[in-house]
Amino acid sequence: MVVFEKNKFYLLILLFVCLTNIFAEEKAPDAEKKEVDEKEVDKKEAEKPKASETVPNKANTPPGPPWWTISAMVNPKDNKWKFHIETETKLTYQSGTLDSHLIESSSLFSVRKNRFTNFTFADLGYMSAKQHFAIYIPNDDGDLEKKEMSQKILMRKYQFVDVFRTDFTKNLFMDFGWEWIRDDMSFIKVRNTYFGGLGYQFAVKNKHRFSFIGGVGYEETEYTPREDLVIRGIPPDVIIEDTPNSSAAFFQYKGSQQLTATISFHQSLFYVHYFDDERTDRWECKLRIMYRMKQNLSFFTAYEANYEDNKTSEASGGEKLNVKVVTGIRFSF
Repeated sequence: MVVFEKNKFYLLILLFVCLTNIFAEEKAPDAEKKEVDEKEVDKKEAEKPKASETVPNKANTPPGPPWWTISAMVNPKDNKWKFHIETETKLTYQSGTLDSHLIESSSLFSVRKNRFTNFTFADLGYMSAKQHFAIYIPNDDGDLEKKEMSQKILMRKYQFVDVFRTDFTKNLFMDFGWEWIRDDMSFIKVRNTYFGGLGYQFAVKNKHRFSFIGGVGYEETEYTPREDLVIRGIPPDVIIEDTPNSSAAFFQYKGSQQLTATISFHQSLFYVHYFDDERTDRWECKLRIMYRMKQNLSFFTAYEANYEDNKTSEASGGEKLNVKVVTGIRFSF
């Protein structure tokens, strides 16, 4: 009996040891897993940025303004060649000297290197109009007989402007330029203007931009010749005083405001004061709303007013104030 009791006791101890090993082996993987999980948590905690650190969000960083709208001195270390092209196709209704519709096409080419920028602008407009007039021919009785006639006239508008700009600071710049224009609707055959001026530009929160330019220049103008005026119905005996060439001082304002992400408002005012006493000052005002449909495509509508007093237009019955309503699309590259 004593031997049996001892064997039973040893058997219980052996069973206890075996069970302990089994439970230890089952719990070991869980412990190792827990230890690995704790290490991963510690690693993630270590990789988390501190509260004082800021992580840049590239997706939310707004793009900067187009380079051709700001000074070259904003990024003076950027010395690469830069090119930009804009083309516009627009339908214009003009009232004043001539009430008509006009199809126009314009383009702007900009190039920049270092602090030097050159802007080249061209505008072409065409309108085919029928001009009515009358002539008087003696009949067999010797009396004058009125004969009504008409002739088709192609009204043209060509404008070419080249401006060379040098930036001194982020705000201060200097312009030198030349403008050539022909405008049959204003009785201007050829006008050459040479100018130079000093300008100042600034921005408010990169959404509202303003520039002011003041300078001097010289203007040479040749008006529609007499033989063409006769075709338009102006008798040869009508006296037309000469409009002399003149030196002048000018002032120009340009502004743009970004109203929404896709809509912007643009305005400009150009004023010329002639030093010749026989010349009357002239001015031009433009207001435009732009709607950007795509990155390179915009729709716009504009109102333009131009005041100019010249003797040829006055003798021809033209108006001093001409206004335009313009709609069109712009492609930008």
